Amino acid sequence: MTSVADQLGAKVAGFTVLGLVLAGGVAWGGICLHTGDKAPRNAAVEGVGIGGLTPAAAERKLRAELETRTSRPISVSYGDGRTVDVDPTKAGLSIDTRPRSGRPAVGRGSVRRGCGTW
Repeated sequence: MTSVADQLGAKVAGFTVLGLVLAGGVAWGGICLHTGDKAPRNAAVEGVGIGGLTPAAAERKLRAELETRTSRPISVSYGDGRTVDVDPTKAGLSIDTRPRSGRPAVGRGSVRRGCGTW
């Protein structure tokens, strides 16, 4: 048989866990509302700072600053030490800053926020 103290202890433990889970959910929601849809403060792609920008503004800035790089030759090196310059336009290369799956296609993988907005 369980005593009244044991039953009360189980209820207190249950409500404590529930309270902690609810507090965590409220904190997470507050963070999501606060960060919104902006990139993290120090986010950069290929040396172009996009921190604090919305996805649309980040795309415009990346396109403006990286588009000029498509006209410069790219040096490609082989494992045996040979190098060849490749014309990006002739090779069909271009800058793609459009969002994919709700996240911008920027840099080495998409920037992730705590709420998954990026």
